Amino acid sequence: MVAKGSKQRLVFNRTFASDEGHYKLVVGRADTSCRFTVQSGAIKKPLRDLVVADSQTAMLECEVANPSAEGKWLKDGQPVDFNENVTSEVNGTVRRLVIIITKATDIGEYTYQVATSKTSATLKVEGRFTTPGLTMMFVSTAVKVKKTLKNQNVVQTQDIMFVLELTHENVRGAQWIKNGVEIQYSYTTNCKTLKCFPTAIKILKKPKDVTSLLGASAVFELGLSEDDIPVTWMFNKKELRPNEHYRMLTEKKTHKLIVQDVDNRKEGEYTAVVGHLQCSARLIVESLRVTKPLKSVKVPETQVATFECEVSHFNVPSTWLKDGVEIEMSEKFRIVVQGKLHQLKIMNTSRDDSAEYTFVCGNDRVSATLTVSQQCPPAFISKPDPQTVYVGKRAMIQCVITGSAPLNVVWVKDNQVLPKGATHYQTSCEKNKHTLEITDLEAADGGLYICGVSNSVGTAECSAELRVIDKPNFVKPLDPVAAVVGAPLHLECQVDEDMGVTVTWTRDGRKVHQSPDCKLSFEDKTVTLDILKITLKDCGHFVCTVTNEAGSAKCSTWVKVQGKSFLVDFHGFCSI
Repeated sequence: MVAKGSKQRLVFNRTFASDEGHYKLVVGRADTSCRFTVQSGAIKKPLRDLVVADSQTAMLECEVANPSAEGKWLKDGQPVDFNENVTSEVNGTVRRLVIIITKATDIGEYTYQVATSKTSATLKVEGRFTTPGLTMMFVSTAVKVKKTLKNQNVVQTQDIMFVLELTHENVRGAQWIKNGVEIQYSYTTNCKTLKCFPTAIKILKKPKDVTSLLGASAVFELGLSEDDIPVTWMFNKKELRPNEHYRMLTEKKTHKLIVQDVDNRKEGEYTAVVGHLQCSARLIVESLRVTKPLKSVKVPETQVATFECEVSHFNVPSTWLKDGVEIEMSEKFRIVVQGKLHQLKIMNTSRDDSAEYTFVCGNDRVSATLTVSQQCPPAFISKPDPQTVYVGKRAMIQCVITGSAPLNVVWVKDNQVLPKGATHYQTSCEKNKHTLEITDLEAADGGLYICGVSNSVGTAECSAELRVIDKPNFVKPLDPVAAVVGAPLHLECQVDEDMGVTVTWTRDGRKVHQSPDCKLSFEDKTVTLDILKITLKDCGHFVCTVTNEAGSAKCSTWVKVQGKSFLVDFHGFCSI
């Protein structure tokens, strides 16, 4: 309360609803009173004038101080008539009036009022305003025609619009006159009144039979020779109206009937009627079905498990279940659809993924089980033995491996991984038996071979020695010999290989056999021929031949016995 001079003041620093009431000032015997009202819905942001084009959406918006304040919308001082085209919205402190499709009758002053507070704005709608079959232009003084009327030809039953353009917008007071008589407003004006010239209508594209799935949409399409011709769609001799089951679309010469959420009750013949013309097509309803069922799958842990099946139609919605619970896409579960093929991939499987999986498509469903086995490290059930093989032959190194798939098997020699697909080294696997085959062996193929195997939980390896035997070669040939009759004869040579080697002696092309007088020996890679007492008949050309499965070699010499004149000729050579 403040007193200054002859003035008395009662000041509220901040008003509340509770401050509202009847206040009285008493000074001596004099008094005065007043009523104090607190307005909780004061306008915070007013409406603004708005100009929109004909048939466009108009939105008038203001803001109140209190979000809970209730108000009302007025047009030209009268409450707004709300309907499907005119709605109001409340969003916090924002209040909106929305006119979805504007027309000439929407022009006016709009007010939003909260208690005694209000805000107003003017809505203007620009454009030409028509009723079916008639165009109306509003004319005021000093208005001139900017664009004149044009003669028109239309198709029978088609709406027509005469349009002219004025120099001013939103003019009023215009009249349409035909042959000196004013045309009265009506919803339709026939072609005779407007002197239109009918054109014959033709059906250029007839609707075709449609096959649709349950729950899907089916579309019938009709093509006419003229634009915007009215078409009536019939089903079972009853006219169809737009609703949640049927939609009708028209775009110039094209007319469409959309049958939504197809079921068996909507199967049948649909007819398009255009004047005295009509054409029909059938809707056939099919149900989805699974054409290739699921198969049960068994995989080791950490591997990818894949279920797949095929359905009767392309790219249709489906659902996957695990033990009856719907599966959602994730890093664990991947759902793939390729045409009619549907796949469920289960990544990095574990024992917890073992379950019954179900595929649901339409009213059809199929199931299969997934079994995830425990992952086992690799191990050798059978290991290869050392081998000795001759040059030119074939060697096979085999081992039997167990462990969880996939198993990665490599063959190694001299710390080098043998190349896969090479013709000299060929690898194969039959069930759990792994084989390394070496064809056309060479001496260089001898060595230590290692088979290494690994999977996601372990590794193992085994080895085997391969000895490759070449044909024998003479490292010490026969020496020439000269002896006297009755003396002993000793012939000796050495070879580099004695494994599987046989020795043959010949003299002058005839085979020499073991006898009491002739001893043949082969020990420690040394070949000997001993004759206890040489005679004149023992002279001649001696040849030693050594042979194994890889080949043979020869070494020869001439033996001279005194008492017999002959030429001694020594040939030290090896031949195959």
